[in-house]
Amino acid sequence: MRPRGLSHAHTYRIRVEGRLDPAWSSRLGGMAIELSPAGESQAISTLTGPLQDQCALSGVLNALIDRRHAVISVRRLPGGDRSAGPTL
Repeated sequence: MRPRGLSHAHTYRIRVEGRLDPAWSSRLGGMAIELSPAGESQAISTLTGPLQDQCALSGVLNALIDRRHAVISVRRLPGGDRSAGPTL
């Protein structure tokens, strides 16, 4: 039996260093990609969207790391809310 939460879809927000091209969305689980404002000193990309399970989350994180984007934070958002949730 799998631990609760590992096989259920959840919405996540992932922040990484650097600018991701929004065209990469389909390669990153279909997550929406938002870029930090141009005036900020450090470029940050934020990915938000539902992922089917922990395997899908791991795949997105591995793809980001393989492309040398340092992961700043991963947050699972409660329900459809995009504003809160525990940070990993």
